[in-house]
Amino acid sequence: GQDTIAKYLALEMQNAPVYADAETRDQIESDASNFPGHFNVAAINGPETRPTSFQNYEAGVRYQPTNMIAFEVNYYYTKMTDGLGNSPSAMNITSSLVRDGENIQAYYYGNYIKGYNQGVESVLKFRPTDNIKLELSHSLYKYNLEYQENNDFDIGELTESQKDLVDEEYPTLPKHVFRGKLYYDIPKSLKLSISSLYATKSYTKF
Repeated sequence: GQDTIAKYLALEMQNAPVYADAETRDQIESDASNFPGHFNVAAINGPETRPTSFQNYEAGVRYQPTNMIAFEVNYYYTKMTDGLGNSPSAMNITSSLVRDGENIQAYYYGNYIKGYNQGVESVLKFRPTDNIKLELSHSLYKYNLEYQENNDFDIGELTESQKDLVDEEYPTLPKHVFRGKLYYDIPKSLKLSISSLYATKSYTKF
């Protein structure tokens, strides 16, 4: 039936590195050597997958001592549960139901991750004259991810390396972002703006 075919549509080995981290790829290659014929990796939707839940909180303060200077600080915090991710190891290795001689290593993809992120953004605005405005800002972003309890695998049996969800492989939001903007009003209703941005790198396995 269509469900069976869809479940075992496999991602060929040469494409697996796009979706799997280095430790997972090493395990796939090791297991594949024990089986004859073609060996594919299948991503199967977890049996109880549901939408991810977020709770967001934000607070800020603005201070303007004069008409020339304004300063703002905003803090935000987001809590996540039922985050989506792949299982840390394959659930089983089985013979393909649609192609003879092919073996499939099945990973589940479901609500296995929880965590939080928090950040602070600071903005300084300075207007020395009516036609010049300078804006400087800094954003700080931090996150924490971990496996949550689920019915598909026991997180208490995971190794320390499997529990570590922070991995310098795929870039995500930078930890620090610095911005600078200069606005200048030219006569005859023309406006000129110059901006610059610098961001540090930050990584996560997912």
